[in-house]
Order: sequence, then C-alpha cells, then structure tokens
Amino acid sequence: MCRRNRSTETVINIDEKRLGRDHPDFAVDLNNLGTFYLDQGKYGEAEPFYNDALEISKRQLGCDHPDVGMNLHNMASLYRAQGKFNDAEKYYLEALEIWERTLGEDHPNIATLLHNLAEFYQSTDQFDKAEPMYHRALSIREKRSIDHPDIAASLNNLGNFYFLQKKYDEAEDMFNQALAIWEKRSAKSIRTRQPASIIWRNCIAHSSNTNRRSRFTKRRCASGKERRLEHDERGGMPEQSFADV
Repeated sequence: MCRRNRSTETVINIDEKRLGRDHPDFAVDLNNLGTFYLDQGKYGEAEPFYNDALEISKRQLGCDHPDVGMNLHNMASLYRAQGKFNDAEKYYLEALEIWERTLGEDHPNIATLLHNLAEFYQSTDQFDKAEPMYHRALSIREKRSIDHPDIAASLNNLGNFYFLQKKYDEAEDMFNQALAIWEKRSAKSIRTRQPASIIWRNCIAHSSNTNRRSRFTKRRCASGKERRLEHDERGGMPEQSFADV
C-alpha cells in the first residue's frame, strides 16, 4: 500500500510539472488521489484533494461540466462516510442536477449516482426517498439492456431494501429476478455461476422463510455496494474514478 501511495503521488507531481496546477487533467489526478485515500478510510487526507479538484474543474470547465458532477459526487461520498449527512445530500443532488443536464437523464453514471443516493437515504432511515431512487436506477439500466449484470445488482439492492422493511414478498420477487438474470448470463461459466446462484438462492430462501415466520433479521443477503465505474467523457482524457463507500 505504501508503494502504491508513493507511486500515485509521484504521478501527481509529474503531471503538476507537465500540465500546470490549473489544468483539468491535473484535477482528474487530484480526484483519483482523493478516492485512493477515501478507499483507505483516510478522510482527512482525501478531502483537500477532492476540494482542489472541484475548484480547478469549476474554474477551467465551468460549473455545469460532467467532471464537476463527478467531483461533487465524490465529495458527497466522502461526507457520507464522515457522517456529514446534510452536506452529503446537498452534493449528491447537485451532482445529479449537473449530470441530468449534461449527460441526459438516462446515462449510466446517473443510475450509479441514484443507487448511491438511495443507499444514503436508506442508511438515514429516509425510506420514502430511497425507494424511488432505487426504482429509477433500475429503470435506466433496463432501458439499455434486459439482462445486464447491473440490472441484477439493482434488483438485488431493491430486494435488500424491501427485506429490511419486512416486505418479504417484494424482496423475494426482486431476488428471484436477480437470480434469473445472473444464471442466464453465467450459464456457460460454472465457476461464476455457482457462487452467485448460491448467494441469491440463499436470499430467496431466507426471505421466504422469514416471511413465513413473520420475524425480522438484519442479515444482509448480498452486497448492495455499487461496483466502481470509470468516467471518461472527454475522449482520451484521463479517467476519473467513482468514490465508493
């Protein structure tokens, strides 16, 4: 980890000399270094890099650029991890507004952001706000494909959401749909199929059994964490990483 840390900061120093500190690509470097520290739980070290990346992006690209949306999203993830929930919600919503205007309402990045915003609302017991976000993320993904693994992930997230609210019939339905997609996609790969199938079959059985017994448990059936995506809207420019908490 220390070696990676040194190599990452070496790249930052080289790019600063090569590009200048106010170049948009240097802001990408800062954003990614912030995400590197956030992933390690080093929030105090992540924040100044995110702040600098955001300020450079705003100055050089304007406040309505997709990269600014990415910076805001990652700042929101940092604040969420720190328990600064008001700031987290503010930055998530600002990022959403920017991406809706600049990328279109059905862009894959928006589905990811909506998932993270839904998880934020769920974690703060704002279930009435979380549910439509989960459904909208699922709807965006279904427009692009009917059996993509991301759709299975969205269905799984909804299954967990309903399960935690004791809505076991709805949870079981979501888990069944997720399992069907995964098994269809993975039918030719035994190594991939078996662990995923076992996970979702356990989810379904657990949801069904809990429903029959009418009791609640906090056991998570499968990870609801959104997989990391890469954002490269400028064609050939350095990629910015999604923060993932």
